[in-house]
Amino acid sequence: MLSWRRYALLTGVRVAESLRRSTYVRARCGVGDACGEMYFIQKATDRVLHIAPIVDWSDWEVAAYLKTHRQPWSGQDYSYLLERVYCGEVRIRTGCTLCTVVSRDAMLEMYAKCHRDERYLLDAKIKEELRAIGFDWSMRQFKSKKLNDAGLRRVRELLAELYDSFPELLAGYATFKPEAVERHLPEVAHHLPRVRLHLPGYIDVVQL
Repeated sequence: MLSWRRYALLTGVRVAESLRRSTYVRARCGVGDACGEMYFIQKATDRVLHIAPIVDWSDWEVAAYLKTHRQPWSGQDYSYLLERVYCGEVRIRTGCTLCTVVSRDAMLEMYAKCHRDERYLLDAKIKEELRAIGFDWSMRQFKSKKLNDAGLRRVRELLAELYDSFPELLAGYATFKPEAVERHLPEVAHHLPRVRLHLPGYIDVVQL
């Protein structure tokens, strides 16, 4: 007999991230989402609760936590995140590598400087092009938000250009969804084995 359980999915959503995020959270609090001091339940289903426990934290509170707490699984501190992920600048947000919600990604420009890697500028340029495709009616199906064949073809070309130049960005997919890359973007799938080898603790099941 199946045993059903409920799970909590914790996110780092904060109102201090941006005006748009603040407006969204406050609006959701007025239409049924559970909100209270220091928490925000974004979504609740029979199986999963989407909870944002640091919704009211400021940028400086996040930085203070990273500097004064240690990882429960390793005992190491989180200070490397401030340097590696935020380049020492906590006021600039970082997010998904190819998120097209923002029109200009200042974090990628900072990465290019602090990590001395111009490929981040290529990432920023391609993100802008991907965003433009979403607003181009000639790239979308009639009266639909879905891309047509020309739009999908252009997206594939841009992603292939990016991943061929910057295969490390495939690391997340190499761990969680390599089959998605192999199915939808086979022209860059040859990068996956090399990326997998650089992931700590990764075991390639093909070698077992």
